[in-house]
Amino acid sequence: MFTVPKTKGDTTHLHFAFMHAASGSKGWYFAPNSETGIDLNNKSMKSGSTKDITNEIGLFEAPDKNTVKKVTKDSGKLKYENIDKYMSASVKEKNGKYIITIENNSKNNYKTPFSSGVWKVTSESKKSFDQKPSAALSTLATMGHREDLFSVAKSSK
Repeated sequence: MFTVPKTKGDTTHLHFAFMHAASGSKGWYFAPNSETGIDLNNKSMKSGSTKDITNEIGLFEAPDKNTVKKVTKDSGKLKYENIDKYMSASVKEKNGKYIITIENNSKNNYKTPFSSGVWKVTSESKKSFDQKPSAALSTLATMGHREDLFSVAKSSK
């Protein structure tokens, strides 16, 4: 669970990335399906309302600094399936902030721990750190180390 502020304007765009820890060097990670993040409408999300965002999250791979692509099939012992086989995710608006809850419900062939991640919100609808190839994203995806990607996310506008 993590909390982010609502941005000024009509829509807050939520970006994040965290490791599918069972993937190791394959570099699988979870992020919003859309390059512009998950849209949270500031006008329609009233205090106390909750929105299911599970289907707005995808599984990607960043095995190296030059690659980001959507995972669409099994890779060796790693099994791919719809995102709800790994997690459930929701967002709730409370006191001018969004509370994002991601619950790991992976089991059997899809069981994986999740690493700690990096997240950011913006009022701009644009591609961000969670969809751009970089050494920092690959480090998070392959090793679960978030420090470099946190710096990238913090400095990006």
